[in-house]
Amino acid sequence: MKEWVFIIFTVSLAGGIINLLAAGGAGEKHIKLLCGIICVYVTVMPVTHLIKDFEMKKPEEISKTVSLPDGNKYVEEKTKQSIKEYICSYLLEEGIICGDVNIEITVNDTETVIGDIIVYVDEKDLSKATKMLGEYAEVISDG
Repeated sequence: MKEWVFIIFTVSLAGGIINLLAAGGAGEKHIKLLCGIICVYVTVMPVTHLIKDFEMKKPEEISKTVSLPDGNKYVEEKTKQSIKEYICSYLLEEGIICGDVNIEITVNDTETVIGDIIVYVDEKDLSKATKMLGEYAEVISDG
């Protein structure tokens, strides 16, 4: 990176000095053009080296260098978190505090399947929570 900046600085400085010495001459345009071409070349070269290095690698090497998080795991965690937050806030509206929520989720590339949902509540709120969530989740006393 230092070399790159140094070369651009040097070419610009040399072009400026030569331009001052040849002020008013016919070669002034040519000097500016030459310095501009050198600066563009120096600027573009690192990008071309990156492209060449990327093209020379095999697909296996590329996939090893670029690792993305598992999308299915991310969707599973976000879905669990959203469902848990929704159930707890839904019960809290009726004054029921949720102890914990266990959710069984299966995620593949095309679908997310929600299996069993088990909600743990206090013994005194068990019947009320069962009425509220009875068809969607199994409600169990945590005490």
